[in-house]
Amino acid sequence: MGIDITTETDIERLRMFSQLQDRENAQLRRRLAATAQKLAERDGLDPQAVLEMLLGDIALDVNEDGSSNPLISKSERWSGPPTDKDAAAGDVPQTGHGATEQPDAETQEVLFELDEADQVCPQCGADLKVIEGLTEDSTEVDIVEVRYIVRTVKKQKYRCTCSDCQHIETALGPETPKPIKRGRYTLDFALQTVLDKYESHLPLERQTQRMKALGLKVSSQTLWDYTWACTQWLWPSFEAHRLDVLAKRIVGADETRWRLMGTGEDAKPQIIALTSDAGVWYGFEDNKEAQTVDRLLGDFDGVLIADGLSIYPSVRNRRLLAYEHLETEVKPFALAQCWVHARRNFIKASRGDPHAQEMVALIAKLYRIKRVYTPEMHEIWITWVDVILKGIQTWMKNQRPRPSSKLAQAIKYMADRWKGLTLFRDEPAIWLDNNGTERALRQPIQGRKNHYGSRSERGMQASAVMYTLCETCKRLGIDTRTYLKDAIVRAIANPGNAYTPAMFLAEQEG
Repeated sequence: MGIDITTETDIERLRMFSQLQDRENAQLRRRLAATAQKLAERDGLDPQAVLEMLLGDIALDVNEDGSSNPLISKSERWSGPPTDKDAAAGDVPQTGHGATEQPDAETQEVLFELDEADQVCPQCGADLKVIEGLTEDSTEVDIVEVRYIVRTVKKQKYRCTCSDCQHIETALGPETPKPIKRGRYTLDFALQTVLDKYESHLPLERQTQRMKALGLKVSSQTLWDYTWACTQWLWPSFEAHRLDVLAKRIVGADETRWRLMGTGEDAKPQIIALTSDAGVWYGFEDNKEAQTVDRLLGDFDGVLIADGLSIYPSVRNRRLLAYEHLETEVKPFALAQCWVHARRNFIKASRGDPHAQEMVALIAKLYRIKRVYTPEMHEIWITWVDVILKGIQTWMKNQRPRPSSKLAQAIKYMADRWKGLTLFRDEPAIWLDNNGTERALRQPIQGRKNHYGSRSERGMQASAVMYTLCETCKRLGIDTRTYLKDAIVRAIANPGNAYTPAMFLAEQEG
């Protein structure tokens, strides 16, 4: 029946279409129930559980184009060489989009009126009268030029009129604290420098060039002095924030290189990122050895999610041994492995062996099931997960790849880490992958590309503090400038006191 229900107005035709759809749906339900019964008999499962699993899987697949699937990424998908069809598609111009809403931007209204001489009707010559409340409106986005000003602060002096005491009183000056006591530059100036460098990745030298073009002569050393001063005031908050991150049950860990200028090739500074629901914390360290990671994790005894790097099992095993020998009362953390890292190996293998795409499809199904978890469906959810995990294990056992092939390496990687990969089965709150921690490293990596690293150990410390607090504010929905200013003002008033983003958020919500 050819009918468009979005535009059809004939009630009888719509009723006939509805009855036809009901009959087709009933037939599909009978076929699905029969399929579930056969699958249940084959695998020894509850038929109702299998039926619910199939229904949930179908619901997730309806109208799915892959755009919302966390596993579908252009960087990890191989679709073969480009075809003529792909080239033709690229020639189609993109259609425009409407005006972007600007709810956070400052707004102004400018009223334009006719000059008095023009307030005459061009047709009959009579006077024109204003139509109250009626205007022809349009919006435009403009920029107000940034200006730097040198403000001369004059504090008026007063002398007592009494001839005996001759007391002189001076008016109070600005009450806003400055990062450097008796410094010339304000806290707002310093914060703009910090945000330009660590949020917008603008090196200090480039900032001085921009300021010079706007009429302000300042050296990059001066900008660094104020950046370092802000870092020192924020240091207690930075250290306390690490404890906030590690206080959560589930924490992700990842690492990448950071360049320290002037050092030899043997020096391998690292950014070690820790993430949780409390935000992100960056440790800029000289290395990524086991003792370094052990020190940063402190007394953490929850679930650590990491890639396949050997340092994390090494730290976990060391803590387990100490706990078993009663050398410490801190329980060792559980180590969960990342499914995305395991999947990447099968993506690489599929480029030479398309058969590996079957495993990619199985992992995608695992992600779909993970997304639909709710406490109310815990038991049936475990049944679904067990079916998929059993299918993955069966698939691996049935393969006979060449020993040195990428497929063999991918299977071995997954088999060696199976326990860590399946921890989420008994604790569904555990993440399937460590993508959130990897994304957290993008901010400092972008800065590394622009700044080429750090010039000194103090530069690394400043980067650790600023990237940590800026990225955490972004993750928690906190205005970064407001938090940093509040934290520094409090630190100047009470040196050594910590004021973490979690404390700021609690005050805002309380």
